[in-house]
Amino acid sequence: MKTEDLIHRLAADLPEAGLRGARPGHGVGLDGAAVLALVLTLPLCLALHGLRAGGTAADVVGLLVWLAAGAGALWSAHRLARPEPAPMIALCGPLGLLLAVLGGLAVLGLREGVTVFRADHLAHCAEVIGLLAILPFLGLTRAMRRGAPASPRAAGATIGLIAGAIAALAYTLSCPIDDAVAALSAHAFSVLLVTGLGAVLGPSLFSW
Repeated sequence: MKTEDLIHRLAADLPEAGLRGARPGHGVGLDGAAVLALVLTLPLCLALHGLRAGGTAADVVGLLVWLAAGAGALWSAHRLARPEPAPMIALCGPLGLLLAVLGGLAVLGLREGVTVFRADHLAHCAEVIGLLAILPFLGLTRAMRRGAPASPRAAGATIGLIAGAIAALAYTLSCPIDDAVAALSAHAFSVLLVTGLGAVLGPSLFSW
């Protein structure tokens, strides 16, 4: 039997009163871990990569996108930290939003004649954002392990998405890519990679 199947069965057998009385995963420190990760990652990114000159209003769009993605994934992480089946929106909502952003950027690039998925952009941003996401990922993983995720893979993906969003938010202020659409596309692709890595590691990190 797979570990996730066993967890789902155990979670389903928990008495409803017990869940209300002691909510494992509630208040596991995910919010604090996310804020601390942002506070540490932002100055670290600026120290390593500097502040990009000539920032435009497009930078604000990037910051808002990653704030929204991180906040949505954090909400999902709270739901996934509990030993009970999470609603479908918590399982798929943030990832669906990220894929929608990628699709929208691709369409926008086609309309404006911009190559949004250049190999050099993707490789550069994936390397930088992947490295910047390590610290947030470790901190958020520690917080999530204090809960009892019913779906370890989904929990891992969500932690990866939050960590990637924090790293992308920080790197928005430093990224040397001039075109805002291309930059946001490369950042979204990088966050998707970190999310995928979190999904791969989830069963090992969060299994009971």
